[in-house]
Formats: sequence, structure tokens, C-alpha cells
Amino acid sequence: MPGKWAGDFSIGQIRFLQKTTNGKKGEEKRESWIADVAPFKEIGEDLYRAEKGGRAGTYPVGDLKPLSYFFIGSSDAFKVPHKLVAVEEGEGGREGGVAQAKKKVPVQMAPAYTTEGFSILPPKLDQTVMEASREKYDDLKKRILSDTAIFGLVATGLTGVNAGVKDAEIFLAGVVGSLAYLVLLTQKADDMGRVGGKEGGKEGGLIKGQGGGLLRRSVGSTRFLVPVILIAGLAYKNLYVGGEEAAAGVAALGAAASGVTAGAVGGGGGGARPLFNYVPQDEFWAATLGFLSYRVPMLGREIGEIVTRRSEKSKEEAKSVGGSVRMGLALVDRLKGGEEGRDGGGVVEAEAAGGAYRNEVTVLVVSGPEGMNKRALAKKLVEEDPLERYKEPVWVTTRTPREGERDGIDYHFVEDFAFQVMRERGNFLVAYKKEGGKEAGGEGGWYGLRPSDLEDVTRKEGKVSVLALNAYMADKLLALNNARIIATWVTLNTVEQLRERYMKRKKEGGEGAMEEEEVEAAVSRATAAIEHALLGEAGRRGFYEHTIYDDKGEEETLKKLRDFADFALSL
Repeated sequence: MPGKWAGDFSIGQIRFLQKTTNGKKGEEKRESWIADVAPFKEIGEDLYRAEKGGRAGTYPVGDLKPLSYFFIGSSDAFKVPHKLVAVEEGEGGREGGVAQAKKKVPVQMAPAYTTEGFSILPPKLDQTVMEASREKYDDLKKRILSDTAIFGLVATGLTGVNAGVKDAEIFLAGVVGSLAYLVLLTQKADDMGRVGGKEGGKEGGLIKGQGGGLLRRSVGSTRFLVPVILIAGLAYKNLYVGGEEAAAGVAALGAAASGVTAGAVGGGGGGARPLFNYVPQDEFWAATLGFLSYRVPMLGREIGEIVTRRSEKSKEEAKSVGGSVRMGLALVDRLKGGEEGRDGGGVVEAEAAGGAYRNEVTVLVVSGPEGMNKRALAKKLVEEDPLERYKEPVWVTTRTPREGERDGIDYHFVEDFAFQVMRERGNFLVAYKKEGGKEAGGEGGWYGLRPSDLEDVTRKEGKVSVLALNAYMADKLLALNNARIIATWVTLNTVEQLRERYMKRKKEGGEGAMEEEEVEAAVSRATAAIEHALLGEAGRRGFYEHTIYDDKGEEETLKKLRDFADFALSL
């Protein structure tokens, strides 16, 4: 995006797009797009991160340039490749001529954004899923309120036995305050989920009505006043409603407060005293603990889930609970090893694989445009690792076995019909067809990878799966549940470097040699793959944690891959 000075530039991220209509009265209206762009700052080595407190600026989309970038999870920053270009310094730089200089500029994906025919489609909502989610949400609200009420009553009884009726009454007032706080909190959540005052045709929230009136929107925010009102009510009771015994206590408390105030100002005495000075310490803590009692059943449920969700089926269900429960489950499994983990030392082997313990499938993905030797890099990483931490999963294929290949070890060999049945049932994460002969020695046929093939590598052998996939196949791994994906993108700095590599392959001939027109087709495919990796589902979710530039030979690239894998698995 444009910088502060002429010829300067800044780097940022588009956060919001809006279509506008321009044109003076009587003239033809012209539609254009504007974008809110959050500014980034450079943190070194062409890495950029959002500025803390930085304000987004609004720019015409026509003034913005799409840049090549990759998200690096380990640095929590975006890598923006740069290149040097020649610029003219002007006649002032050298007498009698124009001096040439080099300027570092970011690599662009395209000359400009194309907005012709572009539109933002409204999201499609599955009403069945929405209704199920709404019912689950309503059940959750009822459960929280009922748990808080039951626990509050039990705790009030215990307080009465141990501290007396007076403190029990104050504790119960705090419990009522906590219930009021939760009701207002759910009202706020209802307001955030309500569209136009209704949810899926049914009026939502605790206040019915259309639209987003200020009164309705502000009710949920009043929850922060509940503890203030609670303590103020206690002070008012002690000051005006408590009877002779309370009046005597208030007098003593007021005298103490007056003495403190007088001492602080040099003995002035008298004057108005803060209302909260009339709440004794024991009453304050009884009310506060009663108000905070809603947290206890929530915490108890989470601890209970950590303790009880031990079966594999329960762990699948645990994916729907909060992150603290999931992390707790993982920690318990890691410390205890599980029943299966005690057999054969599977957990110990998995720990050596770098955190890929029994309940966490770990997959290392090597991806990138064609021509990056992804398959060879993955194979060497597996074969040359001194700790033998890696293994390529066993794929399902319809091709004929080669001499020496074993079913279930090298591939799962199946017939075409069986493969298509599995494909129709959705058994494969990735499935593709390779052209060519299916006879022994040929590569042609169908290939498929199932989630169970990846699970076997970790849970049976305690190793990390290594996959070499293109950008489109790598997207399919996003469907994996309860898995840790470590993905790296292998590429070159510019499209021109890709073209040079494909041309070099053409000149050298042999396997992989390309004709003239095939070179340009390969460049187009590579550009599309890069764009997909950046803008597709994987790119938006930060799938690729690291970028490796394959510009210094295969050995150097392999070393970078090995170093990245060692670092990622150590976390």
C-alpha cells in the first residue's frame, strides 16, 4: 500500500472490503472497492507482524498491490520475499547523466488486484446445524444456572453451620448476585448472536423485540454493576435497616472509619464517610465468596472431564470442549501413558519422535510448487535421520505390485472396485489418479491415503508421518482431527526463478524434461499453486509454518528442512 512519502510503500493486511459508488450528481455512477488495511511493521529478515495499537487505514483497492508471503508460525509473523530493482536517482545524483541504484522491493504476486466481476457472497447457513447449535447453547445456559444455584444452596447451608445464620444470609445474597450476573452475561451473548433482533426466525435473548435498540444492547453490560450493588446494599442495610445491634456495630465501624479519616487529614474529624465503610470485613468476604461461587461448578466440570474422559471415544467427544480441557487430557495421557502405552514401550518411542505421543498423530508435510523435488526431500529426510523418527505412511493403490514389494508394508494393494467403494464412502483424506501403465514397474493407477494410515505410523510405531504433497492435496489434511500438522513450503524467490528451473530441466533432458510450451504451462500451474497456498483455506488458517527457498542446491535445502523439523518437534 502507499507509504508516507512519494515512491515509498508500506505493508499491511486487508481486514475489510466494501463496495462504494462514486460520481457527481448528474454523472454516471461508478462502482469501486475500498479496503481497510491494518499496518504491519518489519521485525527483521523480511518478517512482518501487525503493529500493536496500529490503526487501520482506508485505501482504494486499485492503489494496493498483492504481495507474495508465507505465514511462519514459529515467529508469529509473515515472510515477504524481496528483490532488488534498478531505480533512477535523477540528474542530481551525477553530473551529465542519471545514476543507477538498487532498491529493495517486495515481490508481487500480480501487478494489481482484479476487482472486475468480484463480489462478496453472503454466507450460507445450514438451518439444521444452526438449530442444533442453538439447542446446545440453550442447554448450556440452563446447566450453568442450575449448577450455580444448587452449589450456592449447598454452600449456603455449610456456611450457616460453620459461621452462623447471618453470614449464611449474606453468602446467599452473593449467590443471588452471581445468578443475576450469569443471566445478564447470557443476555450479552444472546445479543452478540442475534441478527436483526431474531435468531433463525425465533426471537432470541431475554428481551424480545426487533432491531438493536440501545436499551436492549446495554442491558448485558450492566452485569459489572452487580457486585457494586451487592456491597452497596449491605452497607445500606447496616446503616439504615439493621436494628439496634446493627446500629451499634455501624457506630463502632463508623467511629473507626472517622478516626482513620481524621488521622489522615491531621485531626479534622466529622464529614461524610464512604458508604462502603459500613460493611464489616467478614460480611464483605461472605458476599464476595457467594458472588464468585458460579466459578466453582464450572471448574469442577472441567476437572471431572479431565479425569473421566479416558476412552478413545471420549477423547473424540472432548474435541468439542474448551482448550484447557483438551490440554489437560493431553497432559494426563502424556504423564500416565495410558493403558495401551504401557505395552511395548510405545509411548517412550513416541516421545523420542518429538512430542508425537500416543494420542497425538504428528504429520510433517513438505509442500510447494512442482519442480521443488518434494518427494526426494521427504524420502531423504526419512532415510537419513539418525534417530529414525520419521516414516512415510503406507498408501492404498490399485497398481500392480513390483518385484519385492509387500502388501501392507510398501503399499496396500487393492482392486479398482474396492478402491472406488472406499472413495465413495469418503474413506480417503487424499485420493488421486496417476496416468500410465498399471503393470509391474508402472506408476499408473489410483492412490489414496486414509486417516488410519497416518494413525498407524504414530500409534503403532511411535514415529512422525512424512508426506510430500502439492498445495491442493495438503488442504485435505485440514480435515484431520486430533492431529498435529507441521507444514513447510519449499519454493523459489520469484516466478522467474521457477521458469529458469523448468527451462534448465528442458535443456538437460532426461526424466522430467519439458517442451517449450510445457515450461509456460508449468509456470502457470506453479503460480496457481502458490496463490492457492496463500489464499486458500490452508493459507488463511496459517497451515504453513515455515518457508524454505530451494535456491542453493538439494543438500542445503535438505539441511534447512532437517533443521526446521528438529526445531518444530522440540516444541
